[in-house]
Amino acid sequence: MKKNANPKQAIKLSKLNKYFIQEKCPFIYIGDYASVAFDGVSFWNQGNKDYKINEIPNNLGIGIEFHVHYENLLPQLISKVVICNLKYLNISRSAKLSFDDFKFLTSSKSFSQLNLHGKVVDKDGIVPYEILLENVPSLRHFFIRPSLQFTDNFFEKFCASDLETLYLFGLTKFFDVETFLNSMKKKPNLCIHFDFEKFVDPANVNAYIDKLVAAAELDSRPPEFDYGFIDSERRSQLENLRKAYYLKIHGDL
Repeated sequence: MKKNANPKQAIKLSKLNKYFIQEKCPFIYIGDYASVAFDGVSFWNQGNKDYKINEIPNNLGIGIEFHVHYENLLPQLISKVVICNLKYLNISRSAKLSFDDFKFLTSSKSFSQLNLHGKVVDKDGIVPYEILLENVPSLRHFFIRPSLQFTDNFFEKFCASDLETLYLFGLTKFFDVETFLNSMKKKPNLCIHFDFEKFVDPANVNAYIDKLVAAAELDSRPPEFDYGFIDSERRSQLENLRKAYYLKIHGDL
């Protein structure tokens, strides 16, 4: 059985029984960083090298960082992967991953950061963010370019998670910062960063910051905004508020 096992089977067998451990390393590790484009795969560490999909070995190990620009070659690539130990996954706006492929790429216990600009889908459509979060309990840093509405279930699951950072990209003029933050009050120490589209008027955000500055006491960590969206005075005020909140939580270390 050991002799006839393919690389992926050999890895599974070695985890189940020590007598199935291979004499030679059962996988090929090309680089710490990889990306899948429309017509090929790139690996880079000290240098960059491009491969056609048929040039990739059938006993590949991938680790640390993975970028999906297009999903068309991903199922073929995954069929060649016997070890997946990623910590970081970036899904570009042009990519649409199947939920099964997503679960495979985020299966490592050391996985910690997801940048979701594109979509993850199953037979019912786009998979909600809270479902993605539930399937990756090790996730600590979640970057989202929203394409779905934030539901009560989203806030419930995100507030109950071990997430440390939530970064929302490409927000429009219709996004209400104060309403969103009020819904996240059950997770007061979460680092939340907002990035608005270029021509969005910051007036409503400015009014919210002024309300925070005037408040007698903070009950959650003040948010962060992309550089240039708010003026320097309010940026400085927010920074001071975050320092004050840190001291309130941790004391003067």
